[in-house]
Amino acid sequence: MINQIINSTAGEAALSRFATTNTWAAAQTFSVSATFSDGLTSTGLAQFTSSSTTVGGIVTRANGTISANPAGYANCAFQSVGAQATTANNMFDSAGGVVQLVFRRRNGTYAAQTAVLNNQTIAQLDWQGYDGTTVRTQAQIQGFAIENFTSTANGTAMAFATTAAGTTTLATRLTLTSTFANFVVPVYANSFFLVNDVSGTTRAFRIDTNLSRRWQIIGNNIGETGSNAGTNFEIRRYSDAAVDLGLVMAVTRSTGDITFNGGGGTTTFSANQIAISTSQTPASATATGTTGTICWDASYIYVCTATNTWKRVAIATW
Repeated sequence: MINQIINSTAGEAALSRFATTNTWAAAQTFSVSATFSDGLTSTGLAQFTSSSTTVGGIVTRANGTISANPAGYANCAFQSVGAQATTANNMFDSAGGVVQLVFRRRNGTYAAQTAVLNNQTIAQLDWQGYDGTTVRTQAQIQGFAIENFTSTANGTAMAFATTAAGTTTLATRLTLTSTFANFVVPVYANSFFLVNDVSGTTRAFRIDTNLSRRWQIIGNNIGETGSNAGTNFEIRRYSDAAVDLGLVMAVTRSTGDITFNGGGGTTTFSANQIAISTSQTPASATATGTTGTICWDASYIYVCTATNTWKRVAIATW
């Protein structure tokens, strides 16, 4: 296993602030190399201790032309500078083990450590680019605490931030916790939200109040067997205690049949008119039918009052 450990003490996200006044001293630039038995050369195979008494940290430089070391972060422990006009690569390699990049934080000092507190950033990754005037963070992934850490409680969340076109403002677009994903994004005409899984699984979009379920929009877990069967659509409602109160609406994918208020209640249509198709009127009083079905033709209005039991009333000329 290969580990790279970057530690931060009491300072929030020590690698997140760009300091143009922080310059690298000559004593901090090292060139260390070692040659493996297969002839490959690796740089940086050593433990470095900076001889600078003013600015902490080290700089490693790739082979090639570098006119000057760029300004670094305040309190930066490590900076990798690539050669000009080339891709800067930093590789972590392993054989037969996991490669890890580990970020650790504690409060206090290394000698007297204290716990991470609620809302404190544990670590973040910044994407920065030069805009013609300065270098600023344009995209970011951040991991932070959502409670005061104890030996039995280590709640965390992840936040993903981007900068909208035509602006310079970094804004959080997605926050992930163990229980929800919160999206804060503009809605465009061609945007869509995808919930994907295999046949026979419930795929849902949930609306909560204080993480207590209130509504759920579902592609249900009825397996798909061909002929458009399975994965039917449902809207369900829930009590204050997050107990399922039943269907508000269901749509059968294979037939298009719609059921309203499967969980009880009254269905109100606020439209000025309701159109009911004249198709599939019963051929007799005992024709196949589902209780509550209403249909009509030029002469009668038909109502199915019980399973396979129909009654009709004549339509008078107006």
